[in-house]
Amino acid sequence: KRLKASHEVDNFNLFFQVSYLGAMMQAGLLLLAAPLGSLSTALPLARRVLEPGYGLMLLVNGITFWMYLQLSWIVLGRVTTVTHSVCNSLRRPVMCVAGWLQFGNEISPLSAAGIALASAGSLLYSQVRVAAGKSGD
Repeated sequence: KRLKASHEVDNFNLFFQVSYLGAMMQAGLLLLAAPLGSLSTALPLARRVLEPGYGLMLLVNGITFWMYLQLSWIVLGRVTTVTHSVCNSLRRPVMCVAGWLQFGNEISPLSAAGIALASAGSLLYSQVRVAAGKSGD
C-alpha cells in the first residue's frame, strides 16, 4: 500500500504491471529452460490449438483464469490478507463439494477429512474474529 501511494498507481495499472512482469519472466524462463530441439515436439501441440474446439476452450480457460486473478486482486484490496488467505484456502474444499453435488465425484475419507478440517478452521477463524471485534480490539 505504501508503494502504491508513493507512486500514485491505481489498482488496474498495478494489476496490469504485475501481470506484465509475470508474463515477461515466464517467457524468459521458457526460453532458458526449453532446449532448441524441443521445437519439433511443440509443432504438433500448436496444430492441436488450431482445432475448432480446443483453441476456443484454451481461450476461455485463459480468460476465466485472468478474471479469477482480477477478482482475487479486488477482494485483497478490500479485506485483510489473513481473511483473503482463509477465503482462498476454502476454494478447493468448495470445489470438491461442488463436484460431488454436480457430477457425483467420489470423496475419499481423506478428502472428507480435509474438507472438514478446512471448514472447521474457517469457522474457528470467524468466531475468533467476531470475539475480537466484540472485545473492542
